[in-house]
Amino acid sequence: MDVAIAGAGMFGLATALTFAENGAHVVLFDRWGVANARATSNDHTRVWRTAYGPKRLYSRWARESLEVWKRWEAECGEQLFQQTGVLWLEGDDPEFASATRAALDALGIPYESLAAGRAASRFPQFSGIEDRRALWEPLAGVLFARRACLAIARLFERRGGKIETAGVASFSGRRMILEDGRDISADKYVFACGPWLRDIFPSLLGGRIRVTRQEVFYFEPPAPDNFGPGEFPVWLEEGRRAGKEFSYYGMPTLDGRVKLASDERGPEFDPTSGDRTTSPESLAQARDFLTRRLPALAPQRLIDSRVCQYEQTIDSHLIVDRHPDWENVWIAGGGSGHGFKLAPAVANALLREETPDEVRLKR
Repeated sequence: MDVAIAGAGMFGLATALTFAENGAHVVLFDRWGVANARATSNDHTRVWRTAYGPKRLYSRWARESLEVWKRWEAECGEQLFQQTGVLWLEGDDPEFASATRAALDALGIPYESLAAGRAASRFPQFSGIEDRRALWEPLAGVLFARRACLAIARLFERRGGKIETAGVASFSGRRMILEDGRDISADKYVFACGPWLRDIFPSLLGGRIRVTRQEVFYFEPPAPDNFGPGEFPVWLEEGRRAGKEFSYYGMPTLDGRVKLASDERGPEFDPTSGDRTTSPESLAQARDFLTRRLPALAPQRLIDSRVCQYEQTIDSHLIVDRHPDWENVWIAGGGSGHGFKLAPAVANALLREETPDEVRLKR
């Protein structure tokens, strides 16, 4: 084969489809298959936004990726993206806010700065944000994550690509040995295994990637539902309460559910065998937050919950780089919960073999 890709999360799927679109013979391997319950790219939804403070590469990659997402959406005939707007309730770091505005200005990405009180009047569902400044991205929104994984897999197979449910046991630079004993040879290898990158390359990545346990909750919308798209946005908030920092994000009613999750990094987590049952303590904290910030949602019935993982690098940047020892081996990882939206741009960088400084492996 021309390209062997390990990992069928969105980095791996987008890379497989991109290479196949450019004529390569590609085989994609994943231990548990596309959109499995352990996958970092699983779950219902992901935020698409361009606000990244001084990290302009990701703002540029987000814009580049959305064009590809919309093309893939048209090709597969399913909705993969919904424009809802994204409201970022600013925290206590004015430098991050000013850097974000400067980056969006430089890239020509539309946004609106909301002075204190304007977000509260525009979105009365929130409580206690009368003194909060905000940034509004009108073109931002939501990617339907699990649906997108399955749709991109079908597009890849339509392009002649092959997906095999098989895990990687070892890699020696020229040969990929699968857990079923097969010996795989390819001209190029791409490893997009998320948190399992540490297992395949322990000496290189064992100390560079931290995997954390993250809990996500879905609530039944109230009646009448004024949390639907068009009335309520995707939102993100960072702040401090009782001397402790907090970070939450949420989404409007999509598929009959309203999403809420903490973006604070949880404890270390084993993505293979870790307990994926959400905790009563985290649910209580989520309801406490809703009582203060979105009181109409606080008493609503919990209709779904998930435990997923973030796999974050020590410098919080993605890894999109050639292996330091092997010219034909590439690594894509460190998505950290926000990388899903950037997958088409990551795939294009791998296709062109272009590695921006920000995402290089630090030697």
